Amino acid sequence: MALKKTAAFFLLFLLFLFVPLKPTQADDYTADYDVNYYLVENGSSLQTEVGFNIKTTNLRSDIYVKKFSLIFPSSFKVSKISAFDDRGEVVPKIVSDDQKITIELEFSDPNTGKGSVNNFYVKFFQENLFKVNGNVWEVILPTVDNRSGSNYRVNVVLPKNTEKKISIAKPKPDSIVNQGDFRSITWNNPTSKTIYAVFGEYQYYQAKLTYNLKNSKLVPVFTEIALPPDTLYQKTFLQHLNPQPSSVYVDEDGNFMARYFLKPKENMTVNYQGIIKVFNQARPDFLPVIRSTIEQQKKYLLTEKPLWKINPDVKINSLKSMADIYGYLVGQFQYDYKKALSLDSKRLGAQQAWLNPKSVVCTEFADLFVALSREKGIPAREIEGYGFSADPQLRPLSLASDVLHAWPEYYDESKKIWIPIDPTWENTSGIDYHSSFDLNHVVFAIHGKDPQYPYPAGMYKIENSKDIIINAVNQEPEEKTSLEGRGDFLKKINNKNIYQGKITIKNNGNVFLNDLNFSLDSPDISINPSALSVTSIAPLETKEFSVSYSSTGVKRGKKSKITLSNQYGKIFDFDIEIVDYYADLEIKISLGILFLVLVFLAGRFLWTKK
Repeated sequence: MALKKTAAFFLLFLLFLFVPLKPTQADDYTADYDVNYYLVENGSSLQTEVGFNIKTTNLRSDIYVKKFSLIFPSSFKVSKISAFDDRGEVVPKIVSDDQKITIELEFSDPNTGKGSVNNFYVKFFQENLFKVNGNVWEVILPTVDNRSGSNYRVNVVLPKNTEKKISIAKPKPDSIVNQGDFRSITWNNPTSKTIYAVFGEYQYYQAKLTYNLKNSKLVPVFTEIALPPDTLYQKTFLQHLNPQPSSVYVDEDGNFMARYFLKPKENMTVNYQGIIKVFNQARPDFLPVIRSTIEQQKKYLLTEKPLWKINPDVKINSLKSMADIYGYLVGQFQYDYKKALSLDSKRLGAQQAWLNPKSVVCTEFADLFVALSREKGIPAREIEGYGFSADPQLRPLSLASDVLHAWPEYYDESKKIWIPIDPTWENTSGIDYHSSFDLNHVVFAIHGKDPQYPYPAGMYKIENSKDIIINAVNQEPEEKTSLEGRGDFLKKINNKNIYQGKITIKNNGNVFLNDLNFSLDSPDISINPSALSVTSIAPLETKEFSVSYSSTGVKRGKKSKITLSNQYGKIFDFDIEIVDYYADLEIKISLGILFLVLVFLAGRFLWTKK
């Protein structure tokens, strides 16, 4: 994927410099900044009216501020620029080249003398600052640098009567105030390089994935693919899967696996289509799944694997906590953009990445975090999937196959949840991906037990095929819930024997169903167990349960039934006739005698004929 911006140019974007021109020096004056962003909905896009109020105070009697410059990246679509000072309108000098737009301002008749104050008022429109991505609005606001001793306020005013609420903010705003039909969000003196904000509590992605399967052997084989799974922060809606798999299941890590049977030398293309809903907070309905599986997962979440093995040294020993590990990776390692573009680059693993801190991509950041966390006794795992990024320089995608991304998760023992983080994107963008996450990460595969298996979508390729198409959408998907149940019981039982049966439950809906509780009821039949629980069942997945059942001692000829139901309603009824044990025994003995008599008569008939 070609990168259109250089790293140096991106720095310019981040710093968003307000440069005083000579003869002043930075310590000869102070500058206070009041920056306002007024959002206006323009069809399917957002236009932003931006206002900069810049107050300069001269700190010396012999030097004063005469000129100011604002520098923007050339990608900023700035229009309708106007400027004023305390004397009236100022004509800005605008200089553009391939990389930047410079707005140069000069006071018409500035006040002079120590303590004197001058003001610039700059207004312009910008079309692409706030991005509309599907169901959410997203913005990365660069902040003013080198402003020691000054006051700095950033204020965002949302469109009139909008229902959008801020769901993610890095750093957190100092105030959110409703003013009539408008809502304003304010940051006072932010110290971060950027302000990142998302408006909307969840995002929808339309995913079209292609899996190219090949059996090069002379014998038939089963092969597996990983479909997008449900996670604590992600809910999937299956719309289309062709051809249908032989079976599906959820593995120990929570991967949604589909099995396919391939004949000798057979090639098969599997097409998946679905909606993926990404949340900014942990899903309450998925918490029982996490807490029922973590104890089993802990048996391998602290073990070493070749890619997650690292040799202890003095620096590693000084890292005591998860926050220490994350901060060290972000601060001491450098993302390698050239390596990210190379199709020949190999995954280094944690140890080699530790020895090459200036040549790492997302997989190395993830491997290092997992290895260091496990070294400190913190359960951690790697996630591979899709990172929705409009700017590959800010938020790069490093897996060579299609546009995949990797990031780690760690298990928080106090909160009893998995927490995703992204040291790669914080390293490249300056945005905090430690204290909170975003809505731009879609999970394809979870690697806790094995650092390489299962392969995520996009890794089942034929030459240079395009196997991942994913776009943000704002359409609410249709949720279809459908459980099919089947009972394997005898249609006639007696009132003395104990029988063995089987319950089969299949999810014919398009979503995962979690925390299901089933009951087996009958007025005349005892069933053990009579209560069944399913932590989670994936679309197309089948679960089987063995039960024993027997009559409670009713009289002969009784018609009864077994009913399977759950918290949402009845699944099925199975009709059973209960007969008296001795009457049933008499019938069986009589049928046995009759059979022997018939055999005897047939034999005698054949003998007589001879």
